[in-house]
Amino acid sequence: MSISSIGQNIAAYSIQVGKNTASKVDANSIEYREADKSAVPAKRGLLTSMIARAASSDQHSQALLDDFSKPSNSGLFLGGLPDLSDPEAISKLSKVNELFLVEQSNFENQKTTLINQGVKSGDSAQKILKDIVGLYDSQSELFQKGVGWKGEVFSFDASSAAVVDVRV
Repeated sequence: MSISSIGQNIAAYSIQVGKNTASKVDANSIEYREADKSAVPAKRGLLTSMIARAASSDQHSQALLDDFSKPSNSGLFLGGLPDLSDPEAISKLSKVNELFLVEQSNFENQKTTLINQGVKSGDSAQKILKDIVGLYDSQSELFQKGVGWKGEVFSFDASSAAVVDVRV
């Protein structure tokens, strides 16, 4: 049985008077719109809020800096997957991921250098954290979308407002 024939005969179950009854629903009659998943809470806002809360004490700021000193390998954030049966879409996803991983590695090196220089210079944890925000701000659009820095992520959903423009 093919996926399309399964989709044509979706069994909808409802509980009526204590009994389970099944009725067939034509999948073509159901209006389906997936929400645009290319927008997420901006990581920039989350980080600046955490820094503001940590500012109440040097101990809190240092604990937050210690957390940010650890390497991040969270990977690429996506708001929707491409059609897995489309080789071109899979190729684009692969290329975006490949480019992102290079940029993420570069960012982690820059972040480590920034933290080490700040500590060596005697900068406060609060100042170093603000410098990390500036480092994120200075990164490429690809990296910022990959981590959701400004609240946008890559989406391969055709209805999405986010457009993936990667030449493969």
